Amino acid sequence: MDKLVPCSFAGYVSEAGGELVQEWYDGLQEEERDEIKDTLNYLASIPPTQWKRPEFDKVDSPLHEIGCKASKKNRWIRIYGVWDPRQRGRFILIYGNEEKKVRNDKHGKNSARDRLKLLDQGRASTHEFVIEKRTS
Repeated sequence: MDKLVPCSFAGYVSEAGGELVQEWYDGLQEEERDEIKDTLNYLASIPPTQWKRPEFDKVDSPLHEIGCKASKKNRWIRIYGVWDPRQRGRFILIYGNEEKKVRNDKHGKNSARDRLKLLDQGRASTHEFVIEKRTS
């Protein structure tokens, strides 16, 4: 039996200080946020060694995809991210996309790779991702 390693989620912060994935998530409709929240809570409840499709998939090293379906809109929601090399059990959400128009989301993957480069260069940073929608 795998030892449960606590998992946490971080969000991408741009050079200008924008919490881009958090802002994208907070702006989604309630059903879509609920699907993502359920998926993230499920993944956080099991050891990362047990993360697998359809909720989790490796894209290209080191990029991974967390996915869930928004049933009413019949859309696949994708969040690209990476494991934080500096903090065990911390997954950084880098880019979110709720429209699956093509089987291979090249634009989303490329955007995630660009943001990852900025993180690696220290020009972008992370914050604790808030699963429950923030209220004003």
